[in-house]
Amino acid sequence: MRSNILWNVSSVVVLVAVTAGLGRGDTFQVELTTQESLGIAREVEPISGGVPLPPGVFKANQSFTLLDDGGNEDPCQTSPLVLDTDGTLLWLLLDFQDDLAAGGTNRYVLRSGTASANSAAILEIDDNDRRVSVDSGETTIAVDKRKPFGLLDSVTRGDKPVISGGQVSYVQMQGRKGWDDTSMWRPQTFTAGVPESVELCYAGPLRVTIEISGRFTDDPLGASYKTWITTWAGTTRVHVKYKICNSNPDRYTAILVNRSTIELELADRQGPVLLGANEPLTATGDAWLHQGLFLHHTYQDIAGAVTAGSDGRTIWTGNGPQDKPSGWI
Repeated sequence: MRSNILWNVSSVVVLVAVTAGLGRGDTFQVELTTQESLGIAREVEPISGGVPLPPGVFKANQSFTLLDDGGNEDPCQTSPLVLDTDGTLLWLLLDFQDDLAAGGTNRYVLRSGTASANSAAILEIDDNDRRVSVDSGETTIAVDKRKPFGLLDSVTRGDKPVISGGQVSYVQMQGRKGWDDTSMWRPQTFTAGVPESVELCYAGPLRVTIEISGRFTDDPLGASYKTWITTWAGTTRVHVKYKICNSNPDRYTAILVNRSTIELELADRQGPVLLGANEPLTATGDAWLHQGLFLHHTYQDIAGAVTAGSDGRTIWTGNGPQDKPSGWI
């Protein structure tokens, strides 16, 4: 049976907008449509999204093939996303790469069957007791399992080091025992400790996500961190999702966070740094990007909290909810 799924490409990750229908395994296929929504031409753009499947039809290791609008097979990676209680696939994660014209639309067909197309670039992943390293063919990133978590232990491009380490920390506001307490605040900084878990998710030839979790050293409230680092074959792109967790199984915990920071140490500090504000900005020295804050009771942007700067100077300030940073460095 044939069904349709629409994907909207505004970044490197896309989401399913329409669910698929039922079908037998030997006749199943899904029509996929990607739309570029920002008016930016894309070359070898990573495209990723979930595809719902008919219950009870496919085993977890089922292979799929992806065909473009001309009937040519495109290299793709499929990973089990959701399994039913009987172990069969309910959702799969599809990853592939393609060119998209600015504002353009591409169409594909996903079918069950053994794939034969090979990608020009594939990931090389080394997961050992010391670290996880991923070579995309353009850059190599590494996460150390035995050092305090600093996001990326190293980044190299070819033989040239780009990042030589980093530090993850947050500032906790202490000194008050309740909302009506008017005592002076005492800010206290806590840094991320050695990871408790470093796992590979969706590891394949085209895409891998590294999931890292651990706790902040000597934090009396027991705050923890969780991070997902994703990269793709044949690209220098690295996508990071990071969060502070206040889950405490022993008691209710509210943590007042004044500031949360990820700092990366550049191996070569001589060149400029580009910051993704509302438009690219050139910075030198210690460059930084503050992506903003929400008011806790309304979840509205705090005016002036979105900023970018260099060497202690603010060089850009966001002007309202519509003036957001792109978020890349």
